[in-house]
Amino acid sequence: RSFTNGSASNTFTCTKFSAFKTLTVCCYIILNLSNFFQVTDGMHSVNAVLLLIDTLLNNMPFPWYRIAFFVFWSCSYVTFQWVIHASGALSWWPYPFLDLASPGAPLWYLAMAVAHVPCFSAYWLVVKAKRTYFPRMFPQAYVRTS
Repeated sequence: RSFTNGSASNTFTCTKFSAFKTLTVCCYIILNLSNFFQVTDGMHSVNAVLLLIDTLLNNMPFPWYRIAFFVFWSCSYVTFQWVIHASGALSWWPYPFLDLASPGAPLWYLAMAVAHVPCFSAYWLVVKAKRTYFPRMFPQAYVRTS
């Protein structure tokens, strides 16, 4: 079996896995809102493990400009939370530092933005290590096209 770089079927498979992973995590959180903080800690850990598995099973390149996906997802989540709270649908915040009424909110938002940089860098290094070492470890099964 060989892996191809950037093929349409590989991209579609990875997209389906990512969508399934996200849907599963969101459904689990919604069904377990009573112990939300325990669930989010566990789900962040599970999500990180699933991201690493997804990374190990695909051969998609991951250039630096893709940090835009991290930024877009984070901004979308924060905007979604703001809209829900502005409409009055929820009174509690999933993460207390997201509450705009708290005096330290701007610093928390800045800290979260800055925290994305080392997280993205660590993930980029994992992808780079995989693309460097997998061809050496599995020379018959790994085809590099770029």
